[in-house]
Amino acid sequence: MMSHDTVPKHIIVRGAIRTMSALDVAFKYFSIFCFVAIALSVFIQVFSRFLLPSTPSWTEEVSRYCFIYLVASAIGLAWRDGDIISLDLYQHRLGPRGQSIHRLIMATLTGVVSLATLTTVFALVQIGRFQSSPALGLPMKYVYFAMFVLLANLALHSLREAFREGYSLVTWRAS
Repeated sequence: MMSHDTVPKHIIVRGAIRTMSALDVAFKYFSIFCFVAIALSVFIQVFSRFLLPSTPSWTEEVSRYCFIYLVASAIGLAWRDGDIISLDLYQHRLGPRGQSIHRLIMATLTGVVSLATLTTVFALVQIGRFQSSPALGLPMKYVYFAMFVLLANLALHSLREAFREGYSLVTWRAS
């Protein structure tokens, strides 16, 4: 059995890449599931309003909670793909190396703030133990847990970008 010190770094990196890829796939499919659940619950709500004598009250809660989890599970994928809105006030004036430094700083700050905020989520989840949703009777701790998913997902993906940018700066070759 190999100790941590004797494991080649490329094996650790390859394992981290595989783990992140698996997490990305899981978040992608969970996001798709949430989107489909939103569409189905809204369809049921609209269908029942116009064609049935009564409307089920649970459809609004299902769509709302699925939307919350959709955002929580897709935020890391949006960060990874560069789909998060950002202001481009001065970055275009920086050279390639300056832009890389800027991305490193922004990704690091986002990751650190996400991790710092993540520590407070467990208190929120504990409060949710004593509350339940009106229509479904769902313990709100499951809804509040979406904040944990969101912040952990954002921290994970932003710190991954920070490591990439840091590595590219360390190995930078001036042309």
